[in-house]
Amino acid sequence: MTVEPRITRFQRSDEADAIRMLLDKLPPSEREGAYAGRLARWQWQYYDNPNNPGGEPLIWVARVADAFGGMVATIPVKVRTPKGSVPGMWGVDFIVSSKMRGMGIGKALLSEWLKTPGIAFVMGWSPVSFKVAKGVGFEVVRGFTTADILLSRIGYAVASVKHKQRSDLNRLARVFWRLNPPARGRSKHGRAGHPVSIETALPDGSGELWQRVSESYGFGVERDQTYLKWRFEAHPTYAYRFVCLGDPRDFKGLAVCRLTDDKPPLGVIADLIVDPVREDLVSTLVDGTVAFLKSHGAYAARMDLPPCLADPILARYKCSLRKDRGMIVCTGDSDLKSDSILKPETWYISRSDADEDY
Repeated sequence: MTVEPRITRFQRSDEADAIRMLLDKLPPSEREGAYAGRLARWQWQYYDNPNNPGGEPLIWVARVADAFGGMVATIPVKVRTPKGSVPGMWGVDFIVSSKMRGMGIGKALLSEWLKTPGIAFVMGWSPVSFKVAKGVGFEVVRGFTTADILLSRIGYAVASVKHKQRSDLNRLARVFWRLNPPARGRSKHGRAGHPVSIETALPDGSGELWQRVSESYGFGVERDQTYLKWRFEAHPTYAYRFVCLGDPRDFKGLAVCRLTDDKPPLGVIADLIVDPVREDLVSTLVDGTVAFLKSHGAYAARMDLPPCLADPILARYKCSLRKDRGMIVCTGDSDLKSDSILKPETWYISRSDADEDY
């Protein structure tokens, strides 16, 4: 007799099963040592999110009899749209027990998720998850870019071999002799004539800066001051730095970046909040951020970009590797589709939206 999966909202008593399932991805020898860090990240990511409806996380779990069969965990956010702010949910941790595949658990989890009003969207899921998501109504938005600005060609090659990304070596060969602009120190004024400084705390007014910049986009996760402080300052395991463009009294741009624990490290540009129409501001902010990451030994600066930022940045940084990146979106609101929610040029996205940076 086949036992149907039972889908319920997450309870705090499900936490241990959820963490263990996530750690199953690691070699057995590494799981115990990784538990405390993964638990801290889980609690920050899902319990502390200021956008949680009713203060509770939006996670659904599946059980078959009494066995934990999987989950879909989402990050509730507010989404800027042409019709105003609406609820949204980034899908992040979607996982089904390897012992229970083929029982329809993945489809049942996603179907339950989609009963919640709001925009559901995902970046960075596996091909299997992608197939299941499309089967329950998600639609594809292609046209975003993951870019690696090369800061050390040799370092990038070594990292590609270490992480078994040998296909990147062929791509590296095609851009090896291209030149990037010289790194500008933070004490100098860039082409826009505004100072660049590096801060360890989120600057006051970052939320107001986002409100101004967001006027250039139709869609994007709202980045008010509360959200930004939670997303970056409160992260339990990543140490972010804030690259500020302009005097604090005349704030023009903000980049949020970090360095991985690799040796040498990879630089990650998690957010890039700047007027996309002002190419001088974009280039000055990116120059300052790249210079900071390079000064700390990063072999590359990686970022996810919407079309309006990808084109000017990669035209300037010619020694870069780019990969196409897509997003899948599900909404039952026909007005949002009429407002081009499925077109990449209407969106602001960044690395901080993707599960790789959680």
